[in-house]
Amino acid sequence: MTDEKRCLTLRVVVPDPTQRGADVEVRALVDGRDEGCCGALYVTIQRDGDYVLWDEWRNPEEDEVDLPAFRFEAQEYQGEVERATADRSWEWPARTVARLLEQDLRERTDWLARWDGELGALSA
Repeated sequence: MTDEKRCLTLRVVVPDPTQRGADVEVRALVDGRDEGCCGALYVTIQRDGDYVLWDEWRNPEEDEVDLPAFRFEAQEYQGEVERATADRSWEWPARTVARLLEQDLRERTDWLARWDGELGALSA
């Protein structure tokens, strides 16, 4: 494992709205670089004192993944996760309406109970 501290940036990538079925993605950039990959890529993430470690990379379609362990300062890591979670600038208007409506309906538990209803999800 490398002792070099890394910088994590989380970016939301929104597909062309005319493409049905295309998903919004979160891309993790390490030191400003996108770890380009196709298919599935898994990593074990764990807290180790003042650091967050990404290690034990694996891809079910390949025998080995040639990526080193990454070490991030925990406070910076947490700050980036919180920043990315709070950032809604990427949302399109219908997505914002769906998110706010779902949030409002989930807070009104008496409505669902009165109608013997259950809220699955709202999306746009």
